[in-house]
Amino acid sequence: MDMAIKKSLKNAVEQIDNAKKVNPLDLSADQDLTIALMNMIAIEKYSNYPKLVQMVRDIRTDLMRPMLESVQYDGDVWSMSENLLCQMAEQMDRGNHALESGKTQEAYSAYDSAYQAWVIFMGILCGVEF
Repeated sequence: MDMAIKKSLKNAVEQIDNAKKVNPLDLSADQDLTIALMNMIAIEKYSNYPKLVQMVRDIRTDLMRPMLESVQYDGDVWSMSENLLCQMAEQMDRGNHALESGKTQEAYSAYDSAYQAWVIFMGILCGVEF
């Protein structure tokens, strides 16, 4: 991806994040970003366009890095975070398909699983020791 586009994207995200995140302990901006990251992982997983996958992966990595820098982590935490976001995407997709098929209980179960993965991910961001 073009460096100017990357820098512009980074500046835009920082401005939005700073506008929303008046208190440094406020995780709401990070919470909103997790939904975008989840969707980016879904694109990476299901896209048949290798160049698009690489561009999305680069953006996602750039967006995840500052979120995880505030936490003492190693490569395992990065991998766990990616896996949790992937799990969120898969469960949301499963829930959406179940809801479209009229399987409300199955949909709620999938959405609950997505929420549980999100809670664990947010716990990682908060430095919760597991």
